[in-house]
Amino acid sequence: MRLLACLTLAGLIVVGQPAVAEGPESIAHLIGILAPEPGSKACYRRVYDKAHLAAHPKQTVTAMTFLIRVVRYDAQGERHHTPATKPDDWIGYQFAMAVERRREGRPRRTSGDCFGYENARCSVDCDGGGVTLEKAAPDALLVRLADDYGIRLSGACEGGVMLKPGSDDKAFRLAKVADNLCAALEKNQLGD
Repeated sequence: MRLLACLTLAGLIVVGQPAVAEGPESIAHLIGILAPEPGSKACYRRVYDKAHLAAHPKQTVTAMTFLIRVVRYDAQGERHHTPATKPDDWIGYQFAMAVERRREGRPRRTSGDCFGYENARCSVDCDGGGVTLEKAAPDALLVRLADDYGIRLSGACEGGVMLKPGSDDKAFRLAKVADNLCAALEKNQLGD
């Protein structure tokens, strides 16, 4: 029951309520990015070329991959990727992100939940910051580092590395790519 209460407070919605066209307040800004259908997902990616990085010498991000997906929670708080079967099931949005940066030998990853009250925002647990999302075009997504805090990468609640907004690290326009390009990221960060 405690998990169900947390899900309610986190802004998840009851599936049995009308949701798609107007969208409930908790996911209203996410619906335009990805329809609230459990099992749906979208993968976005960009690898910055040498010309772009030369024109933006203070940009530390050399590549970014971003996955957003919709899941269903049953009354016991179990996660599913299939359409709702009972009126007391809940819908939630999750994300996983991988970032490659200059002078780092490996990508850094993070994940968490997304909400859509005032804007589409994805956050990392334990005050790990987050990003806001905007649909940039039919097949593009604008990922902005939220606030001055940024987002924590590659770490649990205690640790990790912060990706903070800088003069050339604020917003990242990513193109939609095949979902299979996010499969390893999804499995590694979200477990399934």
